[in-house]
Amino acid sequence: MELDSLLSTSTLREITLIKLLNQRYPNWISKEEISSQLYISNRTLKSTVIVINSFFKEKNYEQYIETDAALGYKLSASTNAISNLIYLERLKSSTSFNLLLSIYNKKFISSKHFTDYYFISLTSFYKDVRTINLILDKFGIQFNSREGTLSGESSQIRYFFCKFFWFSYGMSEWPFQQVDEGETMEMSKKIGAQINPYLS
Repeated sequence: MELDSLLSTSTLREITLIKLLNQRYPNWISKEEISSQLYISNRTLKSTVIVINSFFKEKNYEQYIETDAALGYKLSASTNAISNLIYLERLKSSTSFNLLLSIYNKKFISSKHFTDYYFISLTSFYKDVRTINLILDKFGIQFNSREGTLSGESSQIRYFFCKFFWFSYGMSEWPFQQVDEGETMEMSKKIGAQINPYLS
């Protein structure tokens, strides 16, 4: 599922930088080369590295980006998982993502309630609405912010949210606060066993 549009430009830049450094590990990459590939200034590059290292420290990750005035930047250790972790962390903190969650959980009350809760402007809210509707449109669904409802085939709505939750949480986190994970997994096993004895 493609959810890049829910992320800010700065977040996508952070992820691209980590991927680039990981591809070239254990070699150093000059500031000039990185700036050229990411189409950013050295100043923006420096601030991006600071943000990433702060995130690593906050999450107690062992990796960090090493800095050398002459050599440039490199990762302290190779990792394929960190960029995905950052992607999902940032994704779940975006207002567009949380708008989709509030729609699914039927907690969307009004644009004013949402903007007050997340401390964003109405302009930002309607931008989020346009962003998620571009994604939903691929499934034949649209969100009406005035009514707080989704329009489209119910099967497509279920299909979208299945993909949405699987992509965002996978098996690492249970996202349904009002549903007991243990009971659900047990029920799934029983259903699976009835459908196919070999699954039990």
